[in-house]
Amino acid sequence: MRVNTLRKLDGICWDIKQEYKKAAIPGRFSRKNRGLTTDIVISETDYTNYAIVFFQQRRRITLKLYGRTTNINQAVQRKFRQLVLDNNIPDILIYKFPDYGFCETADEFHQLDDDVGSI
Repeated sequence: MRVNTLRKLDGICWDIKQEYKKAAIPGRFSRKNRGLTTDIVISETDYTNYAIVFFQQRRRITLKLYGRTTNINQAVQRKFRQLVLDNNIPDILIYKFPDYGFCETADEFHQLDDDVGSI
């Protein structure tokens, strides 16, 4: 599974690319980069609008809600929030990226393929 994330860093749009390999269990993927393994589980998705994803690195678990647009259905946001709380992650640790400054593209000089040099 190839994941591309468009993100502004220091006012510049970057396209960050990461490759995850399928695990033996459906919905699970893994990648190793610079000696660090990241395991992910797709918790829920409708394949067109959003995905709720668990990430694990070194016994640390993070939940992320990804959307194809900046407008994600309120019911999905509530579901995500409840999943965070159900996993004993404090409510104060839920962060929302701001809607302003959303990137749609990055030029050829601002593309980071995070798998270059992977082990």
